[in-house]
Amino acid sequence: ARIHICSFDEINQNKKVIADSFMVADMDGENLNKLKPPQHKFAVIVGNEGQGISEEFLNIADLKVSIPMATNVESLNAGVAGSIIMQKLGNI
Repeated sequence: ARIHICSFDEINQNKKVIADSFMVADMDGENLNKLKPPQHKFAVIVGNEGQGISEEFLNIADLKVSIPMATNVESLNAGVAGSIIMQKLGNI
């Protein structure tokens, strides 16, 4: 797995080089536990805890995924969320 911190313009200009598909962490996304790991190169986009993911990133996403949480948990730290998604889908 590779980790890159990129602006929207950097990703948008190099989408085909970076990944075959893009997924974003979103509370309204598909349940992560019900997804099968992709068999192609994919990128995970995680926003920060305060502002979430911008509309630009949401618009290029092929898939939105959510991490199931207890009802009294508001959100996860971005680093934790990204790690959970990569471990679950990337088999790292």
